[in-house]
Amino acid sequence: MLTFTRRPSTPGRPVRASRWRGHLHRALPGIRLGAVSGTLGARIGTTGLGAVAAIAAARGLGTHGRALLALMMAVPVLCTVVGVLGLDNANARFAGRSHSAFRQVVRRSVVFAAIAGSVFGGGWWVCGLIWPVVRFGINPRLALLSAAVCPVCLLVTLLSTAEIGRDHIAAYNVIMTVTTAVYVAGVVVLFATGTLTVARCFLVFTVSQLIALVAFLKLATGRVHPDGEQVSHREYRSYAFRAYLPNLVQYGMLRMDIPLIQVLAGTTAVAMYAVALPVAEILMLIPTAAALVIFPRVTAGAVDMAAARRIGRTALVASAAFAAVTALAAPVLVPAVYGTEYHNSVAVVWCMLPGLVLFSAVRVRQAYLAATDQLKQAIMATAVAAAACLLCLVALAPRFGAAGAGLADSAGYLAFAVVLVAATRRRDRRHWWPSRC
Repeated sequence: MLTFTRRPSTPGRPVRASRWRGHLHRALPGIRLGAVSGTLGARIGTTGLGAVAAIAAARGLGTHGRALLALMMAVPVLCTVVGVLGLDNANARFAGRSHSAFRQVVRRSVVFAAIAGSVFGGGWWVCGLIWPVVRFGINPRLALLSAAVCPVCLLVTLLSTAEIGRDHIAAYNVIMTVTTAVYVAGVVVLFATGTLTVARCFLVFTVSQLIALVAFLKLATGRVHPDGEQVSHREYRSYAFRAYLPNLVQYGMLRMDIPLIQVLAGTTAVAMYAVALPVAEILMLIPTAAALVIFPRVTAGAVDMAAARRIGRTALVASAAFAAVTALAAPVLVPAVYGTEYHNSVAVVWCMLPGLVLFSAVRVRQAYLAATDQLKQAIMATAVAAAACLLCLVALAPRFGAAGAGLADSAGYLAFAVVLVAATRRRDRRHWWPSRC
């Protein structure tokens, strides 16, 4: 009679995959890996699509046209960063409280965007007629088009953050990816047919924003939570006001530089900076995705400060690896993809990288503090960062152009990271000492 002995199983692909999932769960405690991977995949997809549009615009419009398009897009971006007054963070914090609170948030967002967006855009356009320097070199007709999009972009921002607060992150990712795809498809068609102009590029951008607005309004009609506790105006305004300043450094330090660079260093510097911007922002993909996912998890009590620190360390390691690859690839890819006339953008990328890596280390911590309404340290760090960035920009941009602006960004992000880490550690020591005594 023959007997067979069973050989011990060797670790195969399922075992290795299980081990990797275990490592990821330990590196990203308290958050769903599917949400992180989905958000990161969507961010990579939109970044890649945006790069395609940027390449087509850079090659089809030339340095002057590319700079003009960047300036036109900077106006609604400034509106969503400066004019939002912290309501985006307030929406993310309170929209998940109940369906009643969500309806309040949506109504307030619609009214605020219609009024604030119109005032911001219209006020900028009127000031540009009186003082042409305020238009940053944009002619009045194109400036009017740029101003008209401000309420739309502002409402898209407010509605999207409300959906994040309801943990509708997958739907948010789909809408933003489709929006970017529509813009890219329009720009590529214009480029292929030889009809690419600054005005037509911006009209395609406007159409993509309107599509996003309709999608978010449709999504807002759905119910996720039962009716319940509402949000008082006082609580809503108070949190929005305290969250406003930290939000400026998160979204605005890179994008808000463009009008100042135009004034300090000219159109060519704006073109070099605009090309370097999406390359450098690749580093923000992982920390931004992690921060986006943990915000509703923190408000639900699933992520504490220790978990946020571990997630932040993971984001730092991944961003440092991305930075190394980006620094090595930029001298080859930027001239090859955008054209040799943009070779000076490589130096801008190198100047931005150190600060962006350091900022990635504290981006998750900043999201945790915002979700738990502990904004004092973030406000302090933002004030120091904004001052450092502005001073360095004024000192360096006139002499070194776009590279000086990149150094100013790094200085601002470095200041933010150092002050925020120092402030939170000092606070933790104060809480720790009485409990030990």
